[in-house]
Amino acid sequence: MCQESSSPTRRSFLSTSAAGAATNVATQLAAIGSADAQSSKTKRGDLPKITLFLHGDDDQIVPIGAAAMLASKIVKGAKLKIYKGAPHGMCTTLKDQVNEDLLAIIRN
Repeated sequence: MCQESSSPTRRSFLSTSAAGAATNVATQLAAIGSADAQSSKTKRGDLPKITLFLHGDDDQIVPIGAAAMLASKIVKGAKLKIYKGAPHGMCTTLKDQVNEDLLAIIRN
């Protein structure tokens, strides 16, 4: 969350951070679109194509609304798994649950 500051340096940092975040999201979405377009070109047509987005709804570094919610709508047939209360590092903090969910998707 950005806070107002009377410091010119702080204001500049916040503006730069917000612009950088927007650029990063745009770059990620472009990469996802590219991957989706290329996914139909697999050499093994018999392999299922699964796109799974995992995201914690308490991610303070990459907010879910600016990442997984958008990305899961862009990639055709994508699945989105939201982890309630999970932070940015959920693959470490919730590794057992994440691994269980990945295995369930693979097995199905």
